[in-house]
Amino acid sequence: MIFFEIFWLFLSCLTLSVGYNILAIFPHDGISHLEVFAPIVRNLVSRGHNLTVISHHSLNIKSKSHKELLLSNDTHAGRHLFELGMFDWPAWMLIWISPLYVSSFGISSCHHLLSHPEVQELMTSDGNFDLILSELFNSECNLGFVDKFKAPLVGLSSTTLMAWHTDRFGQPDNPSYIPNNHLWYTSKMSFLDRVGNALGDLLFKTTYYFATKQSQLISEKHLKTKMSSFFDMMKSTSLVLVNSHWSLHSPRPFVPAVVEIGGSHIPSPTTLPKEDLSEIQAS
Repeated sequence: MIFFEIFWLFLSCLTLSVGYNILAIFPHDGISHLEVFAPIVRNLVSRGHNLTVISHHSLNIKSKSHKELLLSNDTHAGRHLFELGMFDWPAWMLIWISPLYVSSFGISSCHHLLSHPEVQELMTSDGNFDLILSELFNSECNLGFVDKFKAPLVGLSSTTLMAWHTDRFGQPDNPSYIPNNHLWYTSKMSFLDRVGNALGDLLFKTTYYFATKQSQLISEKHLKTKMSSFFDMMKSTSLVLVNSHWSLHSPRPFVPAVVEIGGSHIPSPTTLPKEDLSEIQAS
């Protein structure tokens, strides 16, 4: 009797030792975004999961369970997309230009991602994935992979949650006290600030509505297949991990599917060399 109990206990442990097949998709070529997600990918690989990563930059992970599909051979890709001086523009300019500017990058990323020969080969393969990780930023072309592989989607955000991603989770996004992260408002706004913030949210969400329709058309064109509605699939996103923290971005309500992980990409501090430490202490 004891033998059978031990035998069944052993069998139940076998499933715990098998890693999941995970597809990670990072179509945006900004390396600052990828650096936020890299520790998550490395941690999953170290825990024995099989990762297939689509990105513009190599993560330099030496493991048999890690496969890279690089979208670009340019190590400097995405480093000069825009000048930070644009955030000094007047509010009325940012409200109108920012959503168009960001979503246009998303459309370009879509074309680049889905026209890549190795991506097209992956999408016509018989492979299967248990989970899809993807950045939630400026396009929805990751949903083509969700439609193909029928795997749950977990989103990753390198910034505070974008205004156009809140509705898919039922996430509260009241513009009277929750600032749009592409405008410079804080949680303490005047009446005119709130009007500007509300207008910004409306323009962002309207722009992204049309960008999402464009994402589906691009996906169907490159992959030569009719897909389920992207608007329906967006709402099935299981979870999003957000690079924010209440201490920096003000407290706000979050639904269970939105989890803050601000600072998870920051490594543990290293000890200063003794000579440097002595010099600092002596100064």
